[in-house]
Amino acid sequence: MSNNSGYSCKSCAKVYTHKYNYERHIICCEFFNKTLHDHEYEAESIELPPDTYSLYQLVKELAVRVTKVEKENAQLKQQLSRRNKVNVLDYLNKLLKEHRPEQSFTSWFENNVLPAVHLQLEDVYSNGLISGIVSTWKSALSCPGKILPIKAFENRANTFYVYEEEDNGVFTWSILTAALFDKHLRRVCKQFIVDFKQHWFDKNEEKINEDEKWTNMYVDYYQKILGGSRNTTEGICQKVRHQLYTHIKVAFIPSIEFD
Repeated sequence: MSNNSGYSCKSCAKVYTHKYNYERHIICCEFFNKTLHDHEYEAESIELPPDTYSLYQLVKELAVRVTKVEKENAQLKQQLSRRNKVNVLDYLNKLLKEHRPEQSFTSWFENNVLPAVHLQLEDVYSNGLISGIVSTWKSALSCPGKILPIKAFENRANTFYVYEEEDNGVFTWSILTAALFDKHLRRVCKQFIVDFKQHWFDKNEEKINEDEKWTNMYVDYYQKILGGSRNTTEGICQKVRHQLYTHIKVAFIPSIEFD
């Protein structure tokens, strides 16, 4: 439809200055704005196929649209690639002071994880050592309003970042290697043994020595505290790290850009 301002499409109200572009557009636009019922009706009622010119125009418009979509898709992939290449450590270490943790990861671990081990003894008795370790960490991680000194992100699979004090006294974020993380996890395992003796065995030692039921209970509980006969320490640490990554990870959406 022509007017003073140009050629306007009745289907989408898009306006064209040149008639050629308008005619090329309108064939394709009318085609895509028809319902499935309209297309089925036309297929049944129209005896002759569209003329060659109309098909040619439709194909040209489709080619233009496909090229545009491919270009936009390539741009989106490029943007996603740049985001994935953002240096997480650079981002974390450039955060303002008010967005940094109040204590190092080591201090947080000593003050929040290890002291909470004895609270998960019942979980170990019921569900095994891995469940108890994970529950201990989850409990320590549930600190509303606190900026935790350990982070993980969706675009860095099974990678943990911790806030630590360097030898020069400067606090920085660094990657927590699997070996170092396992060292902390082995300390949790040992703490379960210590707490089991203090909070369960010492309190029930007399019953364990005199009552077969309690003796069997002790053997069962202690075996679970040790991780069970089928689990190695390495296997336990690996499973715990995986579960904790799943629990901690968040989408990485940096607020500042890096080259």
